[in-house]
Amino acid sequence: ALDETDRVVLNYLRRKGYTNAETALRRDTLRGVPLAELAQSVTDDDSVVNYVRMYDSAEATVQRYTQSYALLCDWVQASLEVYRDELARVLYPVFVHAFFDLVQYDFPTEAAAFAERFRTEHDDKHRDEINEVVAISTPALMADSDVAKRWRTHKYTISLCAYAFELLLLFLHEANFHVLLAIVNQYVHVDVYAGQPDASVAAAADVAHVVAAADADGGDDDEDDDAFG
Repeated sequence: ALDETDRVVLNYLRRKGYTNAETALRRDTLRGVPLAELAQSVTDDDSVVNYVRMYDSAEATVQRYTQSYALLCDWVQASLEVYRDELARVLYPVFVHAFFDLVQYDFPTEAAAFAERFRTEHDDKHRDEINEVVAISTPALMADSDVAKRWRTHKYTISLCAYAFELLLLFLHEANFHVLLAIVNQYVHVDVYAGQPDASVAAAADVAHVVAAADADGGDDDEDDDAFG
């Protein structure tokens, strides 16, 4: 049976009128061949090859977000209990911005699948806000959305003890999770404090975020900045 990637390529080749496409794709000798080479093997049409290269790159981009976020979640859950709650604070803003990145790349189906897969970990605290976020399905809607503008314009503030922050950066660097590291650098303000993990710091940050989110539509920009740095 053809996998999803082959089906996408096959449908495109059929639309272009290449009747031998299915035969070529089904050959066992072509299994595992890079998509661009596969396209070149059935046609010399540059538009087909370029489409396949674009699709290959798009699929790789989606996988980078999905796989790296899944592994980040697993790493947080497997971390030492004393730091687990601290490290978990980064998951929600990274989840939201990974979703927005996929929407901005114009991958609406993949963005929706990403949100559906990972939102359950955040629904208890953020269900209403997540519903607003996932309703944004295209770059045009994102450009017009006050929710998206707030998230993309203001950094989301979390508090981590110094050692937890070091662990997080070390993990992201060593795993080469560049897309997640970029999100943290660009969209997350980490308020690093000395000493051991302190639950009261997290509680204060959560309250600040709830207040800012509630007031963002018509409230004072300073209050918005309290949560989004």
